[in-house]
Amino acid sequence: MEKSTFKLPVSPKTIAIFLFAFVMFLVLANLVGQYYKDIYADNEILSKIIVKFDLDLERNNVPTWYQSSTLLLSSFLLTVIALLRFNEEDKDYKFWGFLAAIFLYLSLDEAVSIHEQLTMPLRTTFDLGGIFYLSWVIPAVLFLGILFLVLYKFLQRLPVRTRFLMIAAGIIYVSGAVGIEMIGGQYLDAANDLPTRILDFRYVLITTFEEFLEMFGIIVFIYTLLTEIVPSEAVVKAAEPARNIKGFGGTVALSK
Repeated sequence: MEKSTFKLPVSPKTIAIFLFAFVMFLVLANLVGQYYKDIYADNEILSKIIVKFDLDLERNNVPTWYQSSTLLLSSFLLTVIALLRFNEEDKDYKFWGFLAAIFLYLSLDEAVSIHEQLTMPLRTTFDLGGIFYLSWVIPAVLFLGILFLVLYKFLQRLPVRTRFLMIAAGIIYVSGAVGIEMIGGQYLDAANDLPTRILDFRYVLITTFEEFLEMFGIIVFIYTLLTEIVPSEAVVKAAEPARNIKGFGGTVALSK
């Protein structure tokens, strides 16, 4: 059965570019704010603005709202695709729905930081440190391994371009959310051994890069989902039947 599609007033590429521009604004605002936060510590207004753009704060500020919203948008788009595939009697609608549920949870987790509640119990129980100082990454890695095994055959059935973009988006996101997080955890563990714990600008750069990778990975994912729902102009033209028109020089084929 032919795949169902929609039309949007703007292209998936335009949406992705807009989101990327906003992410770069958040990154720049965070870096500038964190660089000058000590200088303006006594300025109540500027201090509040700096906190509102702190990428590492992960609660009640602009970056958190943005990331939670884009994860929620991903869940919505996955739900739309699941419904479309269900109407097409495509058995893979279950996998799209499964992913929608996961991203709905990720959106909630981003807003309230559920995963961080695992850190202290795991760290104290198993005396973890170094790259496992932020100990929630251990169950996260195990979950990602199981998730990949569950989705492996589903990914193999996807069109090559969609599969490549989805895997690329996942690698980018996980590299930040887990990979760079582990580097940041190691840095924090080392900082605990100092007489006075000071999180300097090096740690700001680590966390900024981590959050950038997460946000960029989601942009790639949203773009991929939109291209599954919204046909590109080239695809539409290729799918349109041609009609022949007789002219002085012979017959030409035109799309409807």
